[in-house]
Amino acid sequence: MTIHMKTAQKQPHSKYVNRKIIRRMLILISLIIAIVLALIWYIQYRDIDIRAEQSLRTYLYARDQYFDGRSFFGVYECFVGSDDLKYYDETDEELARYYKKYPERFSVDTVTRYSDFNTFILAQPIRASFRSYMPEEPVEYILICCDVSYYTNLVRNNMLVLFGALAGFILLLFAISRNTIHALDKKDEAMNNFFANASHEMKTPLMAIKGNADGILHGYVEQEKGCEIIEKEADRMSGLISSILDISRLDSGAVSPDLEQNDVREIIYDAISSVMQEAVNRNIELSVDLKEPAFRKCDERMMYSAFSNILTNGLRYADSLIRIYDEKPEEGKIRFVFENDGTPISEEDASHIFERFYKGDRGQSGIGMALAQEYIMLHGSRIEVGVREGRTAFSITL
Repeated sequence: MTIHMKTAQKQPHSKYVNRKIIRRMLILISLIIAIVLALIWYIQYRDIDIRAEQSLRTYLYARDQYFDGRSFFGVYECFVGSDDLKYYDETDEELARYYKKYPERFSVDTVTRYSDFNTFILAQPIRASFRSYMPEEPVEYILICCDVSYYTNLVRNNMLVLFGALAGFILLLFAISRNTIHALDKKDEAMNNFFANASHEMKTPLMAIKGNADGILHGYVEQEKGCEIIEKEADRMSGLISSILDISRLDSGAVSPDLEQNDVREIIYDAISSVMQEAVNRNIELSVDLKEPAFRKCDERMMYSAFSNILTNGLRYADSLIRIYDEKPEEGKIRFVFENDGTPISEEDASHIFERFYKGDRGQSGIGMALAQEYIMLHGSRIEVGVREGRTAFSITL
């Protein structure tokens, strides 16, 4: 028996999908614009052609009633005769020569179009005997002409300028697309890393919960100790899931701050209370020096989340001290500073710490600081990180 194995095709990497989609969009947009410009060009040329032909017809019907040299709705007469005939200009001479060379292309019943790079003339011949006015030199035919070279050249030059602008626009789009693709690739890579980290972070508490639950069930783990660990790991999972949901809501645009008058210091005190036990367990002192009242319209939940994430980050890196204090950078503004005495943050981490899914040294999910920045920015404020006197310092200016 022959067994046919079907090999699953490898899915293209997301960055290649990004490039393909964006480039196809650029090509489609370019083609649509080019087609529209070409249609406009054709319509304008066709409109000029129709108007010129109407002018010729009008002149032919009215020629016995009115004649004024070269001007009659842009129509004039070109005499075709001997070679020494004096023409109005070189264009008339070229037209006469063209007529003599290709007489079969001209008919008294139809309009003939003569053109070269800079000239576009509509002409229809009539017999010289039909005209009462004759030049001194003998002529065979009179060409009733409508010279629309100026208008066609104007349209052509304008359209060439537009096509040139289109080419520049396409080059600009391709340049922008390269940066966009690079940014999307970085975001996809960061998201992949985030999901890998998030899976790992979820897996660890799940294993702890399952292990302790089995231990309690089979009697080799004390119930009280096992329940404490289960509760702690469940809280950890709950926080991670909450952060992921918050990121999702921010991306969907469904989040807006519920502004109420609050003393921001009270929110900071609440955030400090939430991490106090952890600080005690790690023998880290929390030094608080908030002097200035800071009444601001803000969303209490968002600000609490931002302060909690900053304090949690500080606890992760601090050696023995986290200092929280305020300062007035300028009139009407107040700045809250969160310092920790751990190893100062590197320039690399400082430049990326607020990026979503960025996980620095000893980081966890890579969400907390990104959420803190999002919440602060939603209030029209700013958050910064740097090194002050050898200490990592987060500052929020309201």
